[in-house]
Amino acid sequence: VSTAPGTSYEIQRAGTAQTTKPLPEGIEITETVIVSYSSRGTETSEKTVKLRNSKSVCKHVVVSTTGRIRVCQPSSCSATC
Repeated sequence: VSTAPGTSYEIQRAGTAQTTKPLPEGIEITETVIVSYSSRGTETSEKTVKLRNSKSVCKHVVVSTTGRIRVCQPSSCSATC
C-alpha cells in the first residue's frame, strides 16, 4: 500500500500492516495505489506505481495480472506508458 505523495510504502498481510519501508532519498510515490497478490502470485488487476525523483523525472512500475513487472518512463508524469 502506498499513499501519495509519499516516501515510503507499507507491506500488509490480510489487511494488517506488517512493516513500512522507505523509498530511496529523493524518490516519492505520486499516486495512491494498492497492489495485492493472490496465493497463486497473481494480481487481481493491472496496477501502476508512479514514482518521481527530485528532478521531476517519472518512472512507472506496472504490475500485470500475471504478476510480471515492467518499468517504463512516460513522456510526462501524468501520461501513461
